[in-house]
Amino acid sequence: MKLNISLKDLKGKDVLDEDKEPVMIFELIIDSLLNAKVKETETYRKTKRFILATKLTNNETKDVSKVLTAKDKVEIMDAVKTNRPPIVVGRIAEIIDPNSLKEDTD
Repeated sequence: MKLNISLKDLKGKDVLDEDKEPVMIFELIIDSLLNAKVKETETYRKTKRFILATKLTNNETKDVSKVLTAKDKVEIMDAVKTNRPPIVVGRIAEIIDPNSLKEDTD
């Protein structure tokens, strides 16, 4: 699982920033980890997220599936869900936790 890929819109085209450069999944995750708000009673998560962002940064161009734990994936998704729109949450979930996107058939 590599994170240094571009964000795709619903039609599969690259989402571009103001400078017409592709928005990168890796950058969205790092920004979310470092900037998403946490509850006042959970400030320990700030340190946890900093350490996780550092771990990801040290492995930016590598397959991070070998360095991410299940708890890391939950922390990433919690941070992303806190401050990103649905397209970003969905695309990152496709990479980090594809099973979370399966439709409920009940």
